[in-house]
Amino acid sequence: MKTKQCRRCKNEKQFIHFYKSNQNLDGLTSYCIDCCMERWKQYNISKKDIRLEQSKQYQKLNKEKVNAKNRKCRENNKQKYNGYSNKWAENNLERAKARQLFNAAKTRARNKKVNFNITINWIFKKLKNGLCEYSGMKFNFNKSGEPNLMSPSIDRINPEAGYTESNCKIVLYPLNLFKNRYDLNDLIPIAKEFIRYQSQ
Repeated sequence: MKTKQCRRCKNEKQFIHFYKSNQNLDGLTSYCIDCCMERWKQYNISKKDIRLEQSKQYQKLNKEKVNAKNRKCRENNKQKYNGYSNKWAENNLERAKARQLFNAAKTRARNKKVNFNITINWIFKKLKNGLCEYSGMKFNFNKSGEPNLMSPSIDRINPEAGYTESNCKIVLYPLNLFKNRYDLNDLIPIAKEFIRYQSQ
């Protein structure tokens, strides 16, 4: 097999280890593929800030085009993108749950036509604390995303008011359900009697 010396690493390599090029007499690049990749990598690192700014400007000027392209890419690679999403959620349980609670609350606020100004970051900080604001019990962030007895949920202190930081608490899912129909204070004597009865 024919070989060629790379001008960068000085190693003798077979032709298959070089890119094709019409600029050289032998029809191959002067640098081997490995050196070309390394050189391109270093160039990208040196131009990172410039390229990032150019990318931001392009996306800003071509928002609809970029969104359409991304949407089409996701549709054609659903399994791949779902895999990325699921893997990210497994490694970022609090952030994934914060996003889920935020989106659900935003939809409810829109349907109920009430004020909404809480943020994902506000929810995340509450979840990072990890404790129900009514019971002090620890949340359980299950990977499936389905609510369980120890799942966090957003409760509005005043059901008639909107989703605001002053009107919302992050609490256990079953306590939120109970509070939708009853006063939480009504749960105290029931809990006490339940514990007394079970301990007999």
